[in-house]
Amino acid sequence: MTPDSGIRAHGAPIGTRIDMPVVVPDEPDNPAERITES
Repeated sequence: MTPDSGIRAHGAPIGTRIDMPVVVPDEPDNPAERITES
């Protein structure tokens, strides 16, 4: 499985930030994320 295929699976086109994929907004469990959104 190439990394490009994984990125496409997340819904993010090639060239996006691999460090912060779409998984970040999908997981608001992180308290740090809540503070940033507030």
